[in-house]
Amino acid sequence: MALAVSDDGCGMSPEVQARIYEPFYTTKALGRGTGLGLATVYGVVRQNKGFIRVESAVGQGTTFHIHFPRCQTAALALQAQGRERSPQARPGETVLVVEDNVAFLETLQTFLALVGYRVLSTSRPEAAMDLIAANQPALSLVLSDVTMPGTDGFTLAKQVQSKHPNLRFLFMSGYPGNGISQQDHEIIQKPFTLSGLAQRLRAVLDSQQG
Repeated sequence: MALAVSDDGCGMSPEVQARIYEPFYTTKALGRGTGLGLATVYGVVRQNKGFIRVESAVGQGTTFHIHFPRCQTAALALQAQGRERSPQARPGETVLVVEDNVAFLETLQTFLALVGYRVLSTSRPEAAMDLIAANQPALSLVLSDVTMPGTDGFTLAKQVQSKHPNLRFLFMSGYPGNGISQQDHEIIQKPFTLSGLAQRLRAVLDSQQG
């Protein structure tokens, strides 16, 4: 199966194309955004036994070609193996995902549901407070990106925990050098595998119960 995604933007030079899948590479100035985010896309595609290639030229836009295994039986078998390797949710566990990248948010929703979590989600950090208030005390954990428009994950956590001090957060970050301390916060570094995410969620939830 093949999927092609194109735009008519400014395109990329060969030098930029050579680095687009690096986790922390960006063409933006410091403080102007989180970069391309293609390391996560690459990781998801490779995890599903596919491959991705790019066609681009300066001033002529960009096209990404994504290829996945054609055999449905093989794809279902790989999906089943991934579920078996990933720690499963326990009955009643609910996760709220806060991620402004809608495509990545949908991927996280699908995977977390596959391993048994009840999943709530929003791409708008300002909507998280209402979702949390409406779903307490059933909510088990908030999985939040760190860098988002309008606010950041740490500020959101402070606002939430001032009202719900026992609610745990697991943060997702693609930046190793922005003052984040693993000692102060539970963090999973992007890019990560979906199985790795399931393991980290399980560890955070189990430490909370312990």
